[in-house]
Amino acid sequence: GKSGAWEEAWHLFCTELRTGRLEPNIITFNSMMDAFGKGGEWKRALSLLEEGLEGKSYSGVDVIGFNAAISACEEAAKWEEALELLRNL
Repeated sequence: GKSGAWEEAWHLFCTELRTGRLEPNIITFNSMMDAFGKGGEWKRALSLLEEGLEGKSYSGVDVIGFNAAISACEEAAKWEEALELLRNL
């Protein structure tokens, strides 16, 4: 199901980052935010977006990342959070 897909993606993401086989960049983090959104994990998607905005795990956020986070909020019917993200664009 949807839940298992994001969990599997997250495990692979963390493992590949730790081993250096996956580069921490906008593309990889956007992909993970998208997986979180599709799995209903909007808080996790927002957390990754925040990491990018603060430059913690990867540097920079683009419109694709914001869109992934907004879509994650939309999937979970969190329209107030989605509107707040739009204000920050």
